[in-house]
Amino acid sequence: MPPADDPALMSPLEILSEVASILARGYLRHRHEQRLLAARGAPGNDVANGEESAEFTEKPLDKPVEPSAHSQGG
Repeated sequence: MPPADDPALMSPLEILSEVASILARGYLRHRHEQRLLAARGAPGNDVANGEESAEFTEKPLDKPVEPSAHSQGG
């Protein structure tokens, strides 16, 4: 007998609910970790803060790239 959570046997609504549940658990785990880091005084790793992460970006996507010497097309 297949398990009750077999996606082949689930309705689209049940699949959506399962995916939402997984994402919510991940988000809550991330938020909990950020709160623990803040309580310890350690800097968080919040990717939503563009100002802090901009200095670590090696290749910004809004800048043109020079052709590689290894490319054959140009």
